[in-house]
Amino acid sequence: MVVFKNRYMVMEILGTGGSAQRLQSLSQWTVTSAIKDSILINFGQHGLATCLHSLQVKYVNPITHLCVVRCSRDEYQRVWCAISFITTIENVQVIFNLLDLSGNVRPCREAAAKYDELKLKLLVQRSGIQLPVEQVERARLHLKKIEMIDA
Repeated sequence: MVVFKNRYMVMEILGTGGSAQRLQSLSQWTVTSAIKDSILINFGQHGLATCLHSLQVKYVNPITHLCVVRCSRDEYQRVWCAISFITTIENVQVIFNLLDLSGNVRPCREAAAKYDELKLKLLVQRSGIQLPVEQVERARLHLKKIEMIDA
């Protein structure tokens, strides 16, 4: 039996130039598409083919702009490099910030939950007012989704 070794990257997507509000439309599909396009542009079809079998965006929170990317252990540096070359997602300027890199899903879930909670608290403090109830509920639903990553 063959065991596939994976790497999990917990990343923060930062909007640049006042475009943070437009990042509310982030989804797993848009982030995956941007990563695949970047791999294709920077490493060609062969690079994309070697990364494609294990590349998956496991989690995206459009409120806190946090995402979890899974890829194979052999190709994580190529994926990480391609992610660092991404400058726009759906005409929004972005920068990816790697928060945690792990080889197991449990530390990845813990790190993602920790950063998501901290980011949500920071958003509430920075706004100075209460976030709308529906936004808080959406954020809590996303926190529950973290626990379900590869569960």
